[in-house]
Amino acid sequence: MAIFHFITFLFIVSIVIVFIIGAVFGFIYKKTNSLWAVIIIHSVYNLLLSIFN
Repeated sequence: MAIFHFITFLFIVSIVIVFIIGAVFGFIYKKTNSLWAVIIIHSVYNLLLSIFN
């Protein structure tokens, strides 16, 4: 039962993190009015996750 709680907690935390990152990307898009800025930042974010994860 504890493992189920742990997995559920990680799932909820992941949803919150993805929501925050999406909000930040949306804010950057509104400020720059450029999808390329968001694409580049997203690529750098994925690169950093690949390196440090």
